[in-house]
Amino acid sequence: MKRALFATLTCICLLLPPFPAGAADPLPAKPGEPPRVESTDIATVTQGLKEALTVAADRAVRAAAKPDGYAGNKSIRIDVPGELEHLPPYFMDRGYQAQVNAFILSLNRAAEKAAPKAAPLFAAVIRELPIDNAEKIVNGGGMAATDYLRQKASEKLHAAFRPAVVTGMGEAGVLSAYREMMAKYDYESVAAFPVDQWQFDLEGYVTGRALDGLIYLMGEEEKKIRKEPAARTTDLLRKVFGPSE
Repeated sequence: MKRALFATLTCICLLLPPFPAGAADPLPAKPGEPPRVESTDIATVTQGLKEALTVAADRAVRAAAKPDGYAGNKSIRIDVPGELEHLPPYFMDRGYQAQVNAFILSLNRAAEKAAPKAAPLFAAVIRELPIDNAEKIVNGGGMAATDYLRQKASEKLHAAFRPAVVTGMGEAGVLSAYREMMAKYDYESVAAFPVDQWQFDLEGYVTGRALDGLIYLMGEEEKKIRKEPAARTTDLLRKVFGPSE
């Protein structure tokens, strides 16, 4: 009897299909780790990445546009262009610190004035951004999506953002602050720095630094979305990056 029962069970086991590899539920990610997306719904993952970028851009713009959004944040504060880096020590040694400070402040005020106009520019670029490796990016952690945006769209964003920055420079009095600072320059005694030979694009410089600041803040917001459930404020973010608490 026992032999017959054993033989019957053996036959049943042999007839069953093999258990597919990987069919077991995946282990949940450890706290603080980026989600490991295994979904085949690439469209949802892609839209989730774009949602994260859009939300991060909006938060970055609001932070940068505040009073001292640039000037008070040492991580994105705009200093004098490299072509003029020898000027602050020259002026400070001669008691013209106030003029240097006024020029630097004007650069940051220009960026703060321009920042709100970046929101629709980012939104439009993100909406049209092609994402070919969505799962790799969403599983990349950190600021992988922001880095991807920087790589793919920096030039486009720079060109679109420049007019707003130029307007901001006018409103912030950058040119007048520059002229007031340079009025203290002793051209005859400082022949080592002939200003007529300086070649630099101040508008392009401020645009680039203002954009760099926004992208930096975006990256910080993306990190929060990945790590902090409370930062996932939309259904799509919660679906792609995990539920909120």
